[in-house]
Amino acid sequence: MLEREKRLAGPTAIAGYISALLLIAGVIVHLKVPQKSNASDQLLQFSAHHQALLASGFLVAAGLLFAIAPLTYLFRAAAARNPRVRPTLIAFCIIGPLLFGVQTIVASDALKTAGDSFTARKGSEQPQNVKVLQNAISSDPSSLSKVTLYNTDGKQNAGEVEKTDGTFYSVTFPAKSEVALKNSLDKASVDTSEDSSGKIGDAYANHLALDSNGYKLAGNLALPAGVMMIFGVVYPALQAFRVGLITRLLSTLGALAAASLILLPLAPAFIGMWLAWLCLIYLDRVPKGRSRAWDAGMAVPWPRPGQQPTPEAPIEGTAQELDPDAPAPNPPRQRGERRKRKSRG
Repeated sequence: MLEREKRLAGPTAIAGYISALLLIAGVIVHLKVPQKSNASDQLLQFSAHHQALLASGFLVAAGLLFAIAPLTYLFRAAAARNPRVRPTLIAFCIIGPLLFGVQTIVASDALKTAGDSFTARKGSEQPQNVKVLQNAISSDPSSLSKVTLYNTDGKQNAGEVEKTDGTFYSVTFPAKSEVALKNSLDKASVDTSEDSSGKIGDAYANHLALDSNGYKLAGNLALPAGVMMIFGVVYPALQAFRVGLITRLLSTLGALAAASLILLPLAPAFIGMWLAWLCLIYLDRVPKGRSRAWDAGMAVPWPRPGQQPTPEAPIEGTAQELDPDAPAPNPPRQRGERRKRKSRG
């Protein structure tokens, strides 16, 4: 087992460093896509920087593919030192990165497609008169799916109308007419929302992005991919800590980096840095050396808080050579022998 770990340490570390470089590069490339607060502006940026968007997705997916090697190496090392580790769970270290990488590519492509569709439509439609909406409310409210109201400049407000057939159009109206318009929408039981910080086009942009088939597929993959990826990092890290292969701090950092994948855009870079440090341990290149469990080939758990570590150095003290023929200073009593009592003077 030790021979196998030594033989595979080098190739595993190379794969780990490639993974770290790809994950960090993916995050850097993604930062080239400007972030906007409005959905319509964001889709325009996705379309304008679609090459960076797609490249980021593929770089992260490739980095996760190479991450399989260091994750499975850590899992097998922990399993070799703890028979309670279930060997079948190594599948999470493989399926998790693969599935999360696929989800990343699908989501990037869906956002790029939505951005291109929104860019092609932008400027082709002019706002219509509010009477078009008012006539629809009074004569055929069932044709209206949702109306989003925007506060623009305080004098002239706007509305974005989504029809039940999936088409959109926009209207403008005086700000003082918004209350009456909203009341008529409520009476007609038309779904209405107000967006004080939005602009015309946001509702259509959200519709393109969130209701596209690609984005729905990415959304369906997000939960299983995230759970498998988190388990594929947390479980081997936890078991490796229990047998003394890595410290509690490194195990916790791995768990936090994996959990942040579903929350933070910079999370792939954190995973990459964690893998890079892990590979230094595989190569025994950490500053203070790696733990004894690696060379011992068995579990050497870390001491609990307040517990003294097992001494490795010789015990301090003095020794004196004894004559083997000399009688013992306090020889043991024989069976049946009575202990002599001291007489009192």
